Amino acid sequence: MKQFISILPALFVLFGPLTGQAPDWVQDRGKSARFPAITYFTGYGIASVDQQHSRQESEQLALDAAKGTLIEKIQVHIQSEVVSRIEESGGHSVDYAGMTTISSSSLEVTGLESETYYDRWRKVWHALVWAKKDHLMQAYRNRAGQIAEQIEGRFESGKGHEAAGHRSMALAEYLLCYPLLDRLQETRMAC
Repeated sequence: MKQFISILPALFVLFGPLTGQAPDWVQDRGKSARFPAITYFTGYGIASVDQQHSRQESEQLALDAAKGTLIEKIQVHIQSEVVSRIEESGGHSVDYAGMTTISSSSLEVTGLESETYYDRWRKVWHALVWAKKDHLMQAYRNRAGQIAEQIEGRFESGKGHEAAGHRSMALAEYLLCYPLLDRLQETRMAC
């Protein structure tokens, strides 16, 4: 009996860290006292290890899901389309209506930090990503300034081509402003 009691602390030292508790953000599904919502944007993701995905692939899937969740908290585009149609046939009228809603986000996020936790009993990876709100907002303000400068450069180049009588080249420069305007709007919405 004495031998068993003396072995028990050694077993705890060896296997104790393997059975440690999950971080608070795992138990609270992405919420952590270390990352208060007033200061941080956070994202949480989860992925199972199965026959289709190795342990490393599942960890990356969990990280990707966490990044997606964080981006959706910052910005989501919602596009909705309603279609209504009335058809008349043989004295009968039929009214068709339908609605499609699509949500998406294509925001580029830089400066994220991450942490993962593997639940070996459930064979599941948990991932948390975070970024300080003030740092992220400053990065977006800087990016918006860069995009605005690119638009201004394209527009000035277009005016130069137009003044020289090269209308097709001017039109090409003006048309290149449209995707930049979309990126500028998306970036400013994130700020």
